[in-house]
Order: sequence, then C-alpha cells, then structure tokens
Amino acid sequence: MGRPPGSYEVGIHTEVKRQLSLTLDKGQIRFVRLEATFGFAVQHISPELVDDETGESEIATCHYWDWSGLYPRKA
Repeated sequence: MGRPPGSYEVGIHTEVKRQLSLTLDKGQIRFVRLEATFGFAVQHISPELVDDETGESEIATCHYWDWSGLYPRKA
C-alpha cells in the first residue's frame, strides 16, 4: 500500500522459509496471495504473486484493521 518503486521481498517463516521477490514500478499495484498448506507440525504459508484481475477480485471482500492503537506501547 503506497510503496515507492523498487525491489521487494515478501517472506514468511515457519518450519520453512518461503520468499517471493517482486519489483514495483511507479504507481504499480501488485497482489500477493498467502497460500496455506499443511506441514509436519505447523502450517506452511507461501506468498504467491497473482494477476491484477484475481487480486482485485479476491481483495474486494477484505477489510483493513488498524490494531496499532489497541495495545498501549511500552516505554
């Protein structure tokens, strides 16, 4: 959301490390789906780049929750 152009990595770490590298151009929107599969002890989450049509369709029912003000910060 509102990231400057450049190279980015989306990384998920559970029993295994899964990463996705992508490049953003100026004004470009990219969609990354987090796909869950079962591992030995925990689920594995894999980031997957999806096309714009799929991303826009799947994100249409999502809601953004800002939890930052919910818990007081420790000094």
